Amino acid sequence: MVDGFDNNPEGSRLADSPKWLMTGGITYEPSNWVVTNISAKYTSERYTDYAETNEMEGYTTVSAYIDIGGGNPFGMPENVSLRLNVDNLFNKEVLSFGYIGSTFYRPLNPRNVQASLTVAF
Repeated sequence: MVDGFDNNPEGSRLADSPKWLMTGGITYEPSNWVVTNISAKYTSERYTDYAETNEMEGYTTVSAYIDIGGGNPFGMPENVSLRLNVDNLFNKEVLSFGYIGSTFYRPLNPRNVQASLTVAF
């Protein structure tokens, strides 16, 4: 913020806005019927208030997936694909969201796994 307002100092960052937010990943496709991916997301420290007094620590989370489908050696029909996603792979326990102007926080979701089945017609 270039100009301050009320009790918020000039030059402070917007509340709950990290200075750095980076995502990177690697996808590996060892055959025409399987795709794997692992990715990481870094969120730097941030504040829940404009005065920059309530700081939330930065953190990194990792996610991964495997997708199986198409022509495969398992006898699964080519129009069927299976996918398994894992978010927060290492079950990182951090605060992921701050309510603006307060010291109330929401934790990051624990490790979770989703599976999906897709059939193309």
